[in-house]
Amino acid sequence: MIKKIQSRHWPAILLVAVILTLAVVVVLNLRARTPAPEQADEEVAADLSLGQFEYTETRKGQKQWTIVADSAGYHKDQARTRIANPRVTFFNEEGESDGIFLSARHGEVNTETRELEVWDDVRVESASGYTLTGERLFYDDARRLITSQEPVRILFDGFDVAGRGLRLNVDSRVLEIPQEVEAYIDGRLMGRQAE
Repeated sequence: MIKKIQSRHWPAILLVAVILTLAVVVVLNLRARTPAPEQADEEVAADLSLGQFEYTETRKGQKQWTIVADSAGYHKDQARTRIANPRVTFFNEEGESDGIFLSARHGEVNTETRELEVWDDVRVESASGYTLTGERLFYDDARRLITSQEPVRILFDGFDVAGRGLRLNVDSRVLEIPQEVEAYIDGRLMGRQAE
């Protein structure tokens, strides 16, 4: 036979229900805040981790390039800094913005050579209107050269050029795509070069 719950037991039952509800909310929030395993490993492995990272490379007192990223993890033993969502602005010899901007989802700076590698959804945009896309690019600061061995694509004013490999001189803006080149002008295929 079911007994009626006496009115004096209601506060205790209500208190237990509130405590159980709070416990469930706390556990769910802790799970939501725990980073994914690959993120946790990256943060633990880094000697220094920063949010909102900004770095400017200078030469003879003039800006060469600036990186702004959502976060960075410095690995002293490897002399590397891994960066998330890097955005790079290149500057000319006078230290003024050169109108070349690079962005990607991931990147890594060699802190000794000042070389930069970026990957995943890579874009290079110019103030003159061209957009270059690819999956992985390297920037050699000593030569002021952006290179890749991967497929790349350039879009500019009715031109659509795709190929494999890239050499872009940041100062002269001379660009070379050495392999498997296809060029479309206003949607028409213009030619193909294979090496």
